[in-house]
Amino acid sequence: MPPKATSSNKITAYADAIFLTLIGILIGKTLFRFFNSDFMLSLNTYLGFGSWILVVLMKLFKYKYVKHAILILLVLAAFNILNFTVETIWLGSAIQLMQRPLLYSIGINPGMFLLAIGYSAINRSTISKTYKARFGPSEDEVRIKQKTMVNFYNQKFKSLTTKELEFALKNIKDYPHEAQIALNLLRTTQQPKEDSTLAFPNDN
Repeated sequence: MPPKATSSNKITAYADAIFLTLIGILIGKTLFRFFNSDFMLSLNTYLGFGSWILVVLMKLFKYKYVKHAILILLVLAAFNILNFTVETIWLGSAIQLMQRPLLYSIGINPGMFLLAIGYSAINRSTISKTYKARFGPSEDEVRIKQKTMVNFYNQKFKSLTTKELEFALKNIKDYPHEAQIALNLLRTTQQPKEDSTLAFPNDN
């Protein structure tokens, strides 16, 4: 039987729909006020509407990086580059363009900022994997580094006597992972020399 989904997994699974729905409600209220009053929408709001529609389509068509798109949407809204309401609560300034809607400059929108933090917290695992994939070492680099360290410890342990090797094997869990691999390899392939001082774990 497949493992039961935890409450955390359920929240993560529905997070996209929840956050997109919240933004959709804001847009719905904005459009209602726009068509029933004299409110003027900003260019930031038009950009916000268009971006939201694009992300919703990505979600419907199960685009691979939809979570990243939602996070970008929220971050841009948090810095007031995108807007989803008639009025904007922000720390910044507004510019009135002649014969055009208001254009709000970059600032902090507290509400959207909190939504961005909340979405990031719920999807921290996905964000972490993306960060490691983009900026961390590749799998080949990790393997090469591990192989280099195993060879280093292998050469270091080759000089051990029988007593030293026995001591190291008894305390194998105290050594780094690569050193443990080297010790296990050495135990089956190499007979140590008979004289030297004891080797101590984590001896750098």
